[in-house]
Amino acid sequence: MGSVAAISFTVDMNKLFERFVERIVDEEAGLQGWELQARGKRRLTASVLMQPDLILRRGGVDCAVGDVKYKRLAAADWPHADLYQLLAYCVALRLSRGLLVYAEAGKPRRETVAEAGIALDVIGVDLAAPPRVVLSETRQAAGHLIRHAQEPAGKRLRVA
Repeated sequence: MGSVAAISFTVDMNKLFERFVERIVDEEAGLQGWELQARGKRRLTASVLMQPDLILRRGGVDCAVGDVKYKRLAAADWPHADLYQLLAYCVALRLSRGLLVYAEAGKPRRETVAEAGIALDVIGVDLAAPPRVVLSETRQAAGHLIRHAQEPAGKRLRVA
């Protein structure tokens, strides 16, 4: 038996997808005067530190928050933990809307936490689609987050 030389490497698809979405959001937001702070650290409580994937800012103020997930979900499996995480981001940043971007095809949807006055939007990017479609869907997700950021300051959550 002979020997075979080979080289292998692994790619963390979670990080790759997050960075791809981050890059597109940064480009789109920058064109409209928004600053993207990726993985910006914020406090939920004095002892709990959070790090949302996407925070759009202007004038030193957090105006929109988003989280990026590279995972497939079964049709009956709703991402409760992801929604809880996004809800915590919205509460901590006093934002009335947040965005989850998934790496899968799917119809955009909204979950509303009526008692808190917070809307949680979910958008998918179909990575099995042709590259131009992937880019277009990612730009649409970026546009969605930018629209969140443009929400009037009066719509921000009031914390007692």
